[in-house]
Amino acid sequence: MATRVIVRDHGARAVLAAIKVLKQGQALSVGIHAEKGAEAAEGSDDLSVADVGAIHERGTKRIPRRSWLEDGIGERLPVISKRLVAASRAQIDPSQMANPRHALDQAGVVIVGELQQRMANRIPPPLAQATIDAKKSSVPLIDTGQLRASIGHKSYLAGETRPSR
Repeated sequence: MATRVIVRDHGARAVLAAIKVLKQGQALSVGIHAEKGAEAAEGSDDLSVADVGAIHERGTKRIPRRSWLEDGIGERLPVISKRLVAASRAQIDPSQMANPRHALDQAGVVIVGELQQRMANRIPPPLAQATIDAKKSSVPLIDTGQLRASIGHKSYLAGETRPSR
């Protein structure tokens, strides 16, 4: 008696192939990138914008930690995840969006906006009174607005060269 096997592929092979591309593939970088990060921080003779961002993200012996990046992403993870899932779907099935990079860029814009809003909402701890008196403001992390304006995003699709860390 002969046995016959019929294989019906309802798109599983295409999905697996797309997942393989994604594993090698797309990336979204959010933060202070080299171009803006290398700029001199306004009001400082020896710090760059990236230095100021890192000091506030991690804190120092004299300056408390005010995480604008890690904690900001963590707090808004549900919103960010939805955008990243949409970007992944566009990469897997380009018919969902004409340009997969556009989906990544949309996610990037949302994440940058969330981080900038977090800064505007006064990341704790509050400033010391001496700092408030010196800068004439009680909003941590925002003095000239340079740090906040320096936050950006970059998107990369499969096969594109990314800067090394």
